[in-house]
Amino acid sequence: MTSDGVNGRVALVTGGSRGLGLLIARELLGRGCLTTLNDRAAARFNQRPPFPG
Repeated sequence: MTSDGVNGRVALVTGGSRGLGLLIARELLGRGCLTTLNDRAAARFNQRPPFPG
């Protein structure tokens, strides 16, 4: 757990199915932030899970 202020906060990550958006979402989740992903091409989310597990 970190003390950077995102733990327990909420974030909306656009373009979250790949690239920089996916990296940002993973980092936020790892820091304890409740994260919602959005992408214009929603079908990308069905191709593979964006997060392990």
